[in-house]
Amino acid sequence: MTPPAAPLSAADASATDAALLHVAQHQFSAPPKPDRIGVAVSGGSDSTALLHIFHRAPPGKVHAVPLDPGLRPDSAAAAAGVADVAPVAATAV
Repeated sequence: MTPPAAPLSAADASATDAALLHVAQHQFSAPPKPDRIGVAVSGGSDSTALLHIFHRAPPGKVHAVPLDPGLRPDSAAAAAGVADVAPVAATAV
């Protein structure tokens, strides 16, 4: 049976992390940046806040996609109200 390895020192751990990061950055390319993104918005407070975060994006770059998860009795009305907050995609989900 092999004895357990000794824990890495903070300096060794930092060097190991840096080496792993370097390999990951050079072996895996990032996907291309999209021309536009869609944000699913149910009309609830959290998804509306997410949409608000994107309000500084250039016009036409972010599209709200109304989403009715059916979790609350008023969810259909809330999803329909997304159009009052932002331009929406053509199809509701």
